[in-house]
Parts: sequence; structure tokens; C-alpha cells
Amino acid sequence: MPGTTAREYTLSLTEVERAELLKVLEEAFTETRVELRRTEAPEYHDEVAHEESVLRGLVNKVRQLK
Repeated sequence: MPGTTAREYTLSLTEVERAELLKVLEEAFTETRVELRRTEAPEYHDEVAHEESVLRGLVNKVRQLK
């Protein structure tokens, strides 16, 4: 939305939790990429593309927590 600011959150994780979260996010990202390639409806394609972008960002953020 124009004019809105995204709220930021802080989360504390153990290494085991970080690894598990990364695994789950990578699986969701992979599934979303497959769904994106298979999607033909333009409006749904845009929705899935946005989800893929958000997941990519989350995966990258969690990877940097090492």
C-alpha cells in the first residue's frame, strides 16, 4: 500500500531452530517456484510471484544469521 511502512520484528532462535526454519523456508520457496512455472492464470501468477519474492527474501535473511 502506498504510504504505509512495513513493521519490523525481532526473533531469537537457537542454531537448531534456525536450521529448521531455513529448511522449511527453502522447501516452501522451491514449491512456490514450481507452482509459479505451472500457473497460467495471470492474476494468480502475480500472487504466486509475490509469494516467491517474499520467500526468497526470508531464505536470504535466515541464511545470513550464521
